[in-house]
Amino acid sequence: MKSLLRIAVIFIVIILIHSDGISQINLHWNERFNGSANYYDEGRSIVTDNSGNIYVTGFSYSLGSFEDFTTIKYNSAGVSQWTALFNGSGNSTDKALFIQTDNSGNVYVSGYSTGAGSSYDYATVKYNSAGIQQWSAVYNGQGNAIDYVTSLTTDDSGNVYVTGQSYGGFITQYDIVTIKYNSAGVQQWTSRFDGSGNSNDIGSSLSVDNSGNVIVVGQSFESNSGSYDYIIIKYNLYGEQVRISYYDGPGNGIDVATVVKTDNAGNIFVTGYSRGTSSQYDIATVKYNPEGVEQWVSRHNGAANGNDGGTGLVIDNNGNVFVTGYSGISGSNYDIAVLKYDSTGVRQWLRSYTGTSNQNDSSTSITIDNQENICVTGFCNNTGTSKDFVTIKYNTNGTQEWLGVYNGNTNGDDVAYSAAFDQNGDVFVTGKTTVPGSTTDILTLKYSTVSGINSINNIPVNGFRLYDNYPNPFNPETNIKFSIPERSFVNLKIFDINGREVAQPVNENLQPGLYEFKFKAVDLPSGVYFYNLKTEEFTETKSMMLIK
Repeated sequence: MKSLLRIAVIFIVIILIHSDGISQINLHWNERFNGSANYYDEGRSIVTDNSGNIYVTGFSYSLGSFEDFTTIKYNSAGVSQWTALFNGSGNSTDKALFIQTDNSGNVYVSGYSTGAGSSYDYATVKYNSAGIQQWSAVYNGQGNAIDYVTSLTTDDSGNVYVTGQSYGGFITQYDIVTIKYNSAGVQQWTSRFDGSGNSNDIGSSLSVDNSGNVIVVGQSFESNSGSYDYIIIKYNLYGEQVRISYYDGPGNGIDVATVVKTDNAGNIFVTGYSRGTSSQYDIATVKYNPEGVEQWVSRHNGAANGNDGGTGLVIDNNGNVFVTGYSGISGSNYDIAVLKYDSTGVRQWLRSYTGTSNQNDSSTSITIDNQENICVTGFCNNTGTSKDFVTIKYNTNGTQEWLGVYNGNTNGDDVAYSAAFDQNGDVFVTGKTTVPGSTTDILTLKYSTVSGINSINNIPVNGFRLYDNYPNPFNPETNIKFSIPERSFVNLKIFDINGREVAQPVNENLQPGLYEFKFKAVDLPSGVYFYNLKTEEFTETKSMMLIK
């Protein structure tokens, strides 16, 4: 296993020309995990707790057992506290896709696992705060066929809920199967739904409201429409089906709900993709009241009249709804899209982001903090670097607070799958990064924001310049300074002697001015390091020596 890199970077910026109140983003640390087989590893879901710890789950290849569930706990400094693996009874493919924590520090992960004598099964595992497995629960549906978890959630009593798709045989094909476990891992109920069309019914997401009702959404072949529609199923506390709602888009084609959330009043919010009349697929967001009655529908068709889809949804305390996904802006490619709707479904704003290569870009996750800022993450295609992590923070008015783009060491594909805020407003992202040999590692990033920037006037800035750091040599802190004469997108990275990136203190648009930050390398070894400044019109690299 590769040693994990721990970096603490303190980013202190002094702007010497007008630029009050700008937020600066700092890549505080990045951690990689490589499984024992040195093969394909991915982080798929991330959460934080009230103590500032970070939990990541996904899968890694282990010697002799193919992919295993892989769950890692980091402290706020990026130091691994424990790593837990789960290998199913079939000793084959086991992939964790979702993670949740409870107020006692327990950790729950779920995904699919190969059984002994069966295909993929639902698999859910509970760990205590020390990473010790407490129980595992496996669901093998009818006929030992494919059963695939697509969503996990928990409630305040420690109950655990999963949904997904389960093969029911030639006649019913895939059905939506939802399961509730208590805190001890004992199955409380299982509900299986086969739609009226006896075709593939697939659960995509679930949410539990304040009364303990379980809302499941996905797609179901509806005999009346003759196609797949959004399906919204409500179960009560005991797993009894209370009601079903459908949404059939105006194109009477395929409509797939991907995400569901509930608010404190029990209202239900759903997004996904839906066939339009003159367009292809649109982002379709629907609100239902607790009785399942449709309150409003808001559809978004991108400017290119191409395919658009919702991949994430969050709600703020005022009933505003934020949706993210992908949208065709021009040509045949799509960009990251973020939309805000008010409580009545009226769109307040739309934001989009495209990578430099003008290829497909998409968000995969959205999260909201206690100040009602939102953060989306996913991937963008950039010229020369393939897919890169992209993470964007917006305030509630749609103003971009910062942008973080991360390109790994090989210029290969780097894809973020999940993001989470902590209580301090820092953002954590996990996904996969391509490493030498064209394999991938689990990559987890921490972005921290530093504000309160001072402004000093009447000091001229004459051109682009990267200054020598001081002191040099240093132990463990040094100051790096640069100037830009015009508004520019600035990228500043620090590399070790082997060319491996160890920090990215700056990656955003900056106003003209003189900037200085303090780089603290407490956990880095002695050696030569390089810092590179790059803008649209300028690039320069300098070296510095860390001596401990």
